[in-house]
Amino acid sequence: NNIFKDKNILVTGGCGSIGSEIVKQLLSHGADPTITTPSNSSALYFAAKSGSAECVYSLLKNENIDVNKNEI
Repeated sequence: NNIFKDKNILVTGGCGSIGSEIVKQLLSHGADPTITTPSNSSALYFAAKSGSAECVYSLLKNENIDVNKNEI
């Protein structure tokens, strides 16, 4: 039973030392990293802004990330 199925959940602080592991686990369980905030900021944007190379790498490895996408 997956209580998070069909839910959008914002993970704040997801690229800190503990958070980066949470991001990896969420991605491995099918989290959608392409969902954006109302201002169109993505998980990849926030990971890069935070300076977390580990989070950026985890997101870039995900098959759903399109670094060339510039519109919703």
